[in-house]
Amino acid sequence: MKHPLDSAPVLIHALTGSQAHGTATEFSDVDITRVTSFRTEQLAGLSPVPVAEHQRQTIKGILDVTDIDVATFLRHVVKGSARHFEVLYSPLAAPRCETGAMILTARPLLVTQSAVRHAYRGYIASLAAKVVDPGPNVTKELAVLHRLLAQATELWTTGDLDLRIADPGGVEDFVASFTGGDTEPLADLMNEASDMFAGLSPLSSDTAAARGLAADLVMAARAGADQKAPS
Repeated sequence: MKHPLDSAPVLIHALTGSQAHGTATEFSDVDITRVTSFRTEQLAGLSPVPVAEHQRQTIKGILDVTDIDVATFLRHVVKGSARHFEVLYSPLAAPRCETGAMILTARPLLVTQSAVRHAYRGYIASLAAKVVDPGPNVTKELAVLHRLLAQATELWTTGDLDLRIADPGGVEDFVASFTGGDTEPLADLMNEASDMFAGLSPLSSDTAAARGLAADLVMAARAGADQKAPS
């Protein structure tokens, strides 16, 4: 059965999650995020479009599709959100229209130094506090922490991001070391991240320009879309 959001004006269609990181197993879901020109109230069910998230059964497992309004998406990008950066830098982020292509091309201007600090510094610190007093999810939290530190480092130092984890074995060694009682590698990584954020970056420092560009892109998306929800 066709889902109502299949008719949505999609700007960007991106593979995210473990499939994009290169860590998926045969049991992993396939996570897709779509940036649309629908407004939030249309995605939330106040119009004939019923939901913002839905699942579909596929041959290999569950296809999890998340739809997000372009204004909300760009607001999170400019403010700084690791989750939304993943959509922009997904190895399979495909523009579905001219405005979608413009958004992907504008990454160097939308993702600023301030946004990267905001996206990663607090998130990394909160995860580090969790693993110091480990719970049942400590293995997963350590793997996520290692991935976030690697993403932050790459974005800050190069201005670009490859979501695929370059050294999965290194992540496993890091997790095994910490759970075995050696906390020094984590302390070293945290100190390196702190020093890094205090240093220079090729990322733009012009947050005001990023906000203005995001507003222009939202206007372009709205102007190019049929705002009538599909019946």
